[in-house]
Amino acid sequence: MILKYQNNLWSIDYVFTYLKAALQAMFGTDKDVLQLKILSNKYIYIDENNVILFSYFLILCVLLFCSVIDNFCNFLRFNFSDSDSKIKKTGTIILMFLPAFLVVWKVPGLIFKYYTVTEILSYLIDAFLGILVFGSVLFFITIFSFKLFKLKFFSILLVISLLVSCGKKEDVLLPKSNVSIVKNVEDLSPIYIFFKIDGKDTIAEVNRKNSIISTNWIFNIDKRLPLKLVIPEVIKLQEKKRAEKAHKNEKAENYYSYADSIGKNLAFVPFTKVYYKMERPNKENFVVYFTKGKKQVFMGNVEIKISEILKQFYSIKFNKVPDLVFVFDKNMSYEEYLQYKILLHKHVTYNLDRLPVEFIL
Repeated sequence: MILKYQNNLWSIDYVFTYLKAALQAMFGTDKDVLQLKILSNKYIYIDENNVILFSYFLILCVLLFCSVIDNFCNFLRFNFSDSDSKIKKTGTIILMFLPAFLVVWKVPGLIFKYYTVTEILSYLIDAFLGILVFGSVLFFITIFSFKLFKLKFFSILLVISLLVSCGKKEDVLLPKSNVSIVKNVEDLSPIYIFFKIDGKDTIAEVNRKNSIISTNWIFNIDKRLPLKLVIPEVIKLQEKKRAEKAHKNEKAENYYSYADSIGKNLAFVPFTKVYYKMERPNKENFVVYFTKGKKQVFMGNVEIKISEILKQFYSIKFNKVPDLVFVFDKNMSYEEYLQYKILLHKHVTYNLDRLPVEFIL
């Protein structure tokens, strides 16, 4: 934009002359303000394009100045040890004093000297109306997009947030399935559990910075993680949400996310009512065992398909009907576990009044 206008306004000499005059007016007298007005009228206001371009130029100068200060403060922050925190804080305060002094006191002072009160009010009203119109248009475009695309709109947002989470190059490899249990979840907060390698150890790294207690929680968990690392983190998060009283929302659910290979969108498995335990179930319970690497499950000493669990359970004549509980092999991957969850929800748990307790052993 600047290079398009080769006139006196954009010569290096003029730029430095103007900045010098602006600083003199900022810290000087009314005579210096008058000189700045003369300089401005001579070059800037003869052409509307110059006014707009020069406004951009001034904004860039301010941003560049603030960027230098900000980066230097970051340099101090990363190059001092914790024992030097007082020096670091003191240095940061001293460095930020000048821009704060300019923004809070000198720049407003120059504006009130340069323009009349009527002009300032006119500009402020124009700016406010512009922001209001732009914000309104953006709001209605967002609402229209949401109504038009719904699931795809939020799925795209969630996928993007997965890819750029925390501003780091971190990916969550989600499990895949050709069955969609829940296709659409609104009012959601994403929670991420990343797959990390530290030497020979595998680590489940949790990021729940953007989680809000009163919303539906979407657990985006890397499929490579073993169940023994995932479930303890899930238990902590569940307990935190259940213990919350002030902002609790009884309708807020917890979901595991996965990739729907048919619909090419995210899909979700609810598990709000599930209580996980890292211990052996009581002998009074009726146990269904899910073993790593097996497509079948064990009920008692019988190996059956998942789709036959309820049929097998109801075919047994109990003196007292026991609680049906599931036991999962702690060494299976989260991907394998979620495949079991999808099949269970399809064939078993949707028929139960109360979801069973799940044991991880």
